[in-house]
Amino acid sequence: MGKDQAQVPDFSTGQPGAPEDLEALRLFGAPALRQPAGTLQGLEWSRGLALLTYVACEQGWHAREQLAMVLRPDTEAATARNYLRGIIHKLRQALPGLEALRIEEGRIRWAGTSDVIEFRQAVSRSDWQRAVNLQPLPLLDRMGSVGIPFLDEWIERERVHLRSALRRSLLALILQRQAAGGGADDLMRRLIGDDPLDEDAVQFVLSQARNSVERQLAATAFRALQRGLAADAGEEPLASTVRLYEEMLHRADRRREAARPAGEPAGTEAVWKAGPPAAPAPEADVRDAIPLGRADDFRKLVDLVRRDGVRMITVSGFGGVGKTVLARSLFTWLSRESGGSCIWVDLAAAETQQAMLNAIAQEAGLSKLEQSVEGHLALWLSERSVVLFLDNVEQLALHAAVLSRLLRAAPALRIVATSREVLHLPEEYSFHVTGLDFNGPRSPAARLFALHAERVGFQLDAAHERDVVRLVGFLEGLPLAIELAAGWLPLFGPDTVLRELQDNPSFLDETVEPVGSGHTMRPVLATAWRRLVPQEQQALGRLAVFEGAIGLGQAREVAGTELATLLRLVQKSVLQRIDGSSFRLHPLLREFVRITAPADAISQGMESHCSHFLGRLSSMPPLRPSWDMPEAAREILVQAEDLVKAWRHAVDTQRIDLMGPALANLSVLLHTGSRREEALALCQHAQGRVPFVPIGAGLATLHAMTLLSLGRLEQARRIAQGALAQGAQGRAKVWLEICLSRLDWIAGDYRQSFAHAKSALETAEENHPDMKLMVLQDMAMTRYALRQFEQGRAEAMESLQLARAQRDQAWQGRALCALGVLCSASGSPAQAVRYLLQSLDHFQRPEAAYDQGFALRCLSYAYGLAGEFEAQTAAAESAMATFRSAGYYHELGPSLVSIGFAQQSVGEVAQARETYLQVLEMSRRDRNVSNMVRCIWLIGLLSIPHDRANALLFTVFARGHEALRPPDDTIIDRELRAAGFTQEEIDQGIAAACALDIEAVCARIFADAAVAPRSRPAA
Repeated sequence: MGKDQAQVPDFSTGQPGAPEDLEALRLFGAPALRQPAGTLQGLEWSRGLALLTYVACEQGWHAREQLAMVLRPDTEAATARNYLRGIIHKLRQALPGLEALRIEEGRIRWAGTSDVIEFRQAVSRSDWQRAVNLQPLPLLDRMGSVGIPFLDEWIERERVHLRSALRRSLLALILQRQAAGGGADDLMRRLIGDDPLDEDAVQFVLSQARNSVERQLAATAFRALQRGLAADAGEEPLASTVRLYEEMLHRADRRREAARPAGEPAGTEAVWKAGPPAAPAPEADVRDAIPLGRADDFRKLVDLVRRDGVRMITVSGFGGVGKTVLARSLFTWLSRESGGSCIWVDLAAAETQQAMLNAIAQEAGLSKLEQSVEGHLALWLSERSVVLFLDNVEQLALHAAVLSRLLRAAPALRIVATSREVLHLPEEYSFHVTGLDFNGPRSPAARLFALHAERVGFQLDAAHERDVVRLVGFLEGLPLAIELAAGWLPLFGPDTVLRELQDNPSFLDETVEPVGSGHTMRPVLATAWRRLVPQEQQALGRLAVFEGAIGLGQAREVAGTELATLLRLVQKSVLQRIDGSSFRLHPLLREFVRITAPADAISQGMESHCSHFLGRLSSMPPLRPSWDMPEAAREILVQAEDLVKAWRHAVDTQRIDLMGPALANLSVLLHTGSRREEALALCQHAQGRVPFVPIGAGLATLHAMTLLSLGRLEQARRIAQGALAQGAQGRAKVWLEICLSRLDWIAGDYRQSFAHAKSALETAEENHPDMKLMVLQDMAMTRYALRQFEQGRAEAMESLQLARAQRDQAWQGRALCALGVLCSASGSPAQAVRYLLQSLDHFQRPEAAYDQGFALRCLSYAYGLAGEFEAQTAAAESAMATFRSAGYYHELGPSLVSIGFAQQSVGEVAQARETYLQVLEMSRRDRNVSNMVRCIWLIGLLSIPHDRANALLFTVFARGHEALRPPDDTIIDRELRAAGFTQEEIDQGIAAACALDIEAVCARIFADAAVAPRSRPAA
């Protein structure tokens, strides 16, 4: 370890429960350890430090058995455990007395904090400045490979994810700083400096450049993008990017013209003022050689070819992935570099060793040889320095030893082969090729699809972007599949092509004439299947029942697959490794195998798959309804599609023995993990097909709560009431009563909401005390609506104490949020802000999006009551963005109200009025009565200056409605007094309002605003 010590940078402990007397890791840039005394110790890069980084960033306990297997998947379990033990021993020797590294029997975790943890928390709090400050350099910058594939791949993925989060933080901070009237050239410079070829970033800078410094920077970034695209891929910037550049120049022209003194001639503009500069022509050999999206692969291959000692490279990968295109590009480039000492041999038609040797000899220009072709060829090659490119070698794998003999006979010979499987030669370096990157509309996969679309005469535009991204993602960036999918565009749009493929993957090959290459997917898939021996076909048939990723242990248990068989399936490119311990099948191959594999393999796999997943759920301790779940639950939640598939199979085969014990944990897992669509599919498949006891009541509970979270309120009410009427008991009854309580809350019937919450509490206290803390919070919120603040605070505080005793982050945060709401309503906004900020500290995980959005919205109101209007606006906008990005569309209306409050607080009255009208339309459609009532009185107060009569009518109607929430009544009373209304006028307004219902009031409001209700607002 390094001996340098320095003062630690300012990153405070932010991990919940991380004591201040523990060490902290600095992982951005060169790794270092902060001691409790405050000094910084540099750390030497090692396998132990790489493992420590993984454990520290992936928070929580890690099973040592699992760590051992992902570090050494190629060995027996005992050997892997010894290997892990050795790494930990060396780490402890290098860092004696490391308190934050907790190692118990069978598990390990990092109890301290790190700058990575701090960064993630800053991003989740929208503290963009702190996030930007915390990541000055990439994760473990300039630290090389440690030789453990799992850790090397994880570090690279994590580095990409963290840089992506930094990019989002920079974008947000630039907008924030400009909104405050400041410059952002330093942030823009950092944004585009991270990746000069990030066209989205360049577009952003071009559109946001406000002053001369920022415009100069934007112009420089545009030129760099032009040069880079031309050199790397022979491309030009998008037309939209060029247009933004020209618009920026035009804006600058107008500013200069306006600022020029009268009579002064034009003509002394800045250098960047000229039109889009012509990009320098890149070197033709480099530009032409690199295939679309393969720049990194191409460079790595070039480096490998140039490396001393590398004499044979096998470019391996699934059929249709682009092995030949990449190898042909290398051949073209290397031929130019070496002056023609490269030979290309297509071996697709060769089935024997003799046929392979004859094909090589023919391409080498040797005269027809009658015998000893290998000897003549070896002699000829031994006298030359040649790179031999052998395409399509997989069918000759059994004869590959002849290539080793040629390499030994010809010291200057090098071979580059393409094959669907590795050849297992001692000289071989395997270079595995996967599908093109398919993340985003500018990804290589999306751009390839656009090129093929253009070739078949279909013009893609911005409206197609989302569907194209989903389509190429479904195809996992496989170039041949993308080409074939584009062949359908003259008939269907990308969305329809995707739907057809999801229903029937063989649809891909049904075009009348394949585009371009003339290949189809079926021969590719059939060849891959034929190259498997029966044992491998049986194993692949069982693995094909999985919908998503397949863990190593699952492959062995469900498919009964030995490690050696798994290894062969990976080497034959039919099974793709996605990290050290997980695998997947390409969806097209998966569907082909399901049709082709022996029926007994599929049926056995389905039964084992069902027993495995539902059995895992049954064996877990009862899960609390909290996203703060144990690690085992998190691991299985990632495989939600497989959980639903296992459930469907159990329903179809009437495996009540598996469904009953698994249902409770399955419901909690899907509901609290925000897997709403999967939960809905599960419920719909079982509806009417399972007995009410012991399964139907629990299923109805999951169905009702899922519909509630999706905003389908009437359906949720119907199912919850029906299940209670059938006699649901126990946990199911608690959940159903809570569901009805929340539905009544939304409808503004707070007394009925309280009655359901009270019934739930009585059932929980009697039979299920572990659910009490959840029910207490619903009780507290109904108390708030009924203005019973003291009782509400007492129940929220009791819930907080229970949550702390159980160390449940989710319910602690929710209890603090309830306390914040009660403080706001009872006139203590400063205390409310403190509670709500504390609650947000508990909502750091992605699964906590709903809680985070709700707490931010409550915080916005608290800030408004406290007079902190800038913070009010920021919190309201963050709440809106959080709900929208997480898919909670039924919460957009209430969130828009909070934005309207913020607009009104800063004097943007017209915008606020339009916002309230918009929300009123949404709430009217969704029958959210409490939200309608709030909009009515807000619109009423804003109408006072121009229509006092209607303003009073709207306001007093809302004031007397049972759905009105505190402290709205207090605000209404105060504002009416401030507007000068007498008690007599108010009484007259109340009398007029009594003759109206809420629909009549809404109709008057829309008529008064001279707008008609719209079908769906822009929000």
